[in-house]
Amino acid sequence: MSAGHEQEQKRGVLLNACLALLTIFTGLAAVFAVLETYHTFREPGGTLSGVLVLKSVIGLWNLACLIVVWSWRKIGVFGLLAGVVALFGVNLFLGVPLGLSMAGFSGTVVLLILLKPKWTLLT
Repeated sequence: MSAGHEQEQKRGVLLNACLALLTIFTGLAAVFAVLETYHTFREPGGTLSGVLVLKSVIGLWNLACLIVVWSWRKIGVFGLLAGVVALFGVNLFLGVPLGLSMAGFSGTVVLLILLKPKWTLLT
């Protein structure tokens, strides 16, 4: 068996599915945040908000951290947690309701639950 196939077996189907979905949705959210920032900047008379830039950077950070988690690195999990907490704060600052802001934690919580039994496999 190849090393990649062995790692996939160690991860399991649920963890692979969770990582795939989180990567896809985080990537889409990051792209939309960047496009929103670009569109706001390009509007006549539009001013670039630092919060929009921060939201874009955090989205890209979370995407990078998920890629690191795919590589079995604990630092990716810690980085993702930091990014999700930061994005929660930004959403509250922007006036997003508390319940909707907390929904951003759901994918990360599921990932942590699935990673718990495999935590020793991460480097």
